Amino acid sequence: MKKYISVLYTRLIKRAIVHSVSLDRIEDERKVKHVVYTNIFTAIGAFAFVPVHLYIAQSTLAALCNAVCGFLGIVILLDLWARGRLKQSVWFTVILSSLLVIIVFWALQGEYQISAYLVIPAGFAFLLLGGRQGIAYSLCYFFVILILILSHIDTWPAFNQNSAALLNLLGAIVLSLFWGHIGEYIRGGSFQELEVIADSDTLTSAINRRSFFAHLHELKRRAEAEGITFAMMVIDIDYFKSVNDGFGHDSGDRVLVEMVKLMKSTVRSSDIVGRIGGEEFALLLPNLTKIEAVSKAGRLCKRVQRHVFTSVDGSKIPLTISIGVTVVTPDRDISVEDIYRSADRQLYQAKKSGRNRISIDAR
Repeated sequence: MKKYISVLYTRLIKRAIVHSVSLDRIEDERKVKHVVYTNIFTAIGAFAFVPVHLYIAQSTLAALCNAVCGFLGIVILLDLWARGRLKQSVWFTVILSSLLVIIVFWALQGEYQISAYLVIPAGFAFLLLGGRQGIAYSLCYFFVILILILSHIDTWPAFNQNSAALLNLLGAIVLSLFWGHIGEYIRGGSFQELEVIADSDTLTSAINRRSFFAHLHELKRRAEAEGITFAMMVIDIDYFKSVNDGFGHDSGDRVLVEMVKLMKSTVRSSDIVGRIGGEEFALLLPNLTKIEAVSKAGRLCKRVQRHVFTSVDGSKIPLTISIGVTVVTPDRDISVEDIYRSADRQLYQAKKSGRNRISIDAR
């Protein structure tokens, strides 16, 4: 069974990531995995409790509700498969698990230690919705539970014959909220650190190739939706091999770090600086016209040429860069891959024309 679940999870990941509007691919993958496993076992649990309701609780209505919950769990997975709507699937999953537990709790009138299951949906809420939404949802969920108990406190033996039962349940609720919030806070902090490591080039602190192209996909999607123009620049350090050969790789690394600092100080805070391999860098510049892109690229070339780069032993290293530019307008039909290829071709033209210059494709 684990093998089939793994195959289902892998296919759903591909569906959800294609339709995702988030750059947090790792976080999306985590949520898809939770949605898959939660709905599979929710459906199994829902169908398993149908005979319990029929023969122990003797409640046909509860059995029917459980069967519906099991069916809805399958529907959520099918919807995620067909449409890749991860955000909606996450919310439906949390609500469905809560509904299932509430139905079982109501049908069994709080007996058979069923109260222990009440904290499970709160855990799902924190895992899938995050800290703030998780605690808000959990408070609403537990409020419904308390209303249900108080409205039946005179008729449910588990509570009217044991005055400590409600206090114990309230204590469990408070602790589950506290530990859920603390756990999500710690997990969120650790995840952010891992995300920075996964998205960043360890040497220069620029974003890495994978993250850069994720940003490019998102910028193109936003540009199409909002009708904005943006530019992509591919930048290569001229004759960088001579730096490594003449001054050593430590000096070469030092130049790369300094180059990224220079780029970041030249562009706007909203622009994206990435290292896509070796001495090759790329920039994403939203809301930039052709004239502005040419001006920005020219200014960057001049700043690099004037900048004093130094080796490890303090020797001066004169450097220049070549830049290929592609400007993408709202009416231009071009794929993400072709945007990069276009900018890369322009970089080749700039280097072929003598280096220390720019070449632009603004069709």
